[in-house]
Amino acid sequence: MDICRTAALSEMSKNMNPKSASALVWASVFVTFLGLSVMSPGAQFLSYIVAAALAIAPAFFSSKKSRVAGGVMLAISLAFAYHGYPAFKKEGEDYRNRVEVVSAQSHAQQEKK
Repeated sequence: MDICRTAALSEMSKNMNPKSASALVWASVFVTFLGLSVMSPGAQFLSYIVAAALAIAPAFFSSKKSRVAGGVMLAISLAFAYHGYPAFKKEGEDYRNRVEVVSAQSHAQQEKK
């Protein structure tokens, strides 16, 4: 009896609820479009990573139709994240440089007083 229950549970864990898979795919689509509409490279990169995370479960654990849609969204969001990473990295470096300049200026002003 335990073997039958284990087999049934393992079969259930392979397939998601179709409504859940569809909702995750559509959420991934929405977050990807949100990333396309945001101007900040950091926000774009983050939204593409979130979209990829939303698409992972349907891409691997859902029915065939949702699996294909999840796989497509996973590939698209990862491609956008890969393409946007250099701008994200440059934005971070520019921010660090601005902070260093402002910090040095404020430190110099405090020493004058």
